[in-house]
Amino acid sequence: MNRDYPYTSLTISPLSQFGILLALFGAGFLLGGIATLLIAQAVLHLPLLQLGDALNKSDNLALLRWLQFAGTFCMFALPAFVFARIVNRRPLRYIGFNNHLNLRQLFIVLLLVFAALYAQSTFSELNQMIPLPDNLRNTFKHLDEQYTQQVMAMARMNNATDYILSLLMLALLPAIFEEMFFRGAMQQMFVKLFRNAFAGILLTSLIFSIAHFSFEGFLTRLFLGMMLGYIFYYGKNIWLNILAHFLNNAVVVTSIYMLSREGKLTAESMRDETYPVYVGILAIIAIFALFVFYKRECMNVVPAIAAQDSESENAFHIH
Repeated sequence: MNRDYPYTSLTISPLSQFGILLALFGAGFLLGGIATLLIAQAVLHLPLLQLGDALNKSDNLALLRWLQFAGTFCMFALPAFVFARIVNRRPLRYIGFNNHLNLRQLFIVLLLVFAALYAQSTFSELNQMIPLPDNLRNTFKHLDEQYTQQVMAMARMNNATDYILSLLMLALLPAIFEEMFFRGAMQQMFVKLFRNAFAGILLTSLIFSIAHFSFEGFLTRLFLGMMLGYIFYYGKNIWLNILAHFLNNAVVVTSIYMLSREGKLTAESMRDETYPVYVGILAIIAIFALFVFYKRECMNVVPAIAAQDSESENAFHIH
């Protein structure tokens, strides 16, 4: 039984797990691409080359969101579940779906997310200071513009109903699917592969940030990934991660909704709000302090997870 992740009992080597997860992600990526194309063509009855322009029209907003759901499910949630089932008899438990948490943990996670909103501004400014060749910077700028346009297209909201649907499709479901894959599957695998929590969490966070294909928010997402990584590493409960990830996404969706209502939604207005540097530094210090309390609180909860898992293991062998 692993002390870092007490509900895992793996017999497959971490290196083999890496190969399995990589293959499953590739299969999920292809499956998601094929599924979204087939669904789009079946609904719109258009040639393949015309689908992109058609999906950017406001009339097809609902379809675009459902395609986003199908794609992220196939690319993240499905590979995570299959991977967990291969390496463990109880895949949902392995990923971290359990009911062992308390209100103090939830409260600290809420404070972490609140502090992160101010810390992200500092990382955004640091991101702009990264020296890059002009050609590479122009390439990244083009990719960032495409990413922003895609977000704006999917997040078009005309009323409260659109806002609620956007919270579901663009904030909650991606939070569930991405946390299952990055923290529930990938991070556990990397921590075991390197036998070092920091190295595993850092590499997972790097991949998490790169996967969003936005250089402008690279350090911001890297920081968010590290925070989410330690929330899971200490808490061993994916629901806490889903809550934090959802709240972070919900802030963005809510900002877009408010800007849309005021007629001020532009690519420039979607950039991270800038705060004085000292505010970001204070927020980062607060986050480190909050993790001290969070870790201490988790130490009272995680043994219950291990005990329940041990009982389940014994029951499995007895029956």
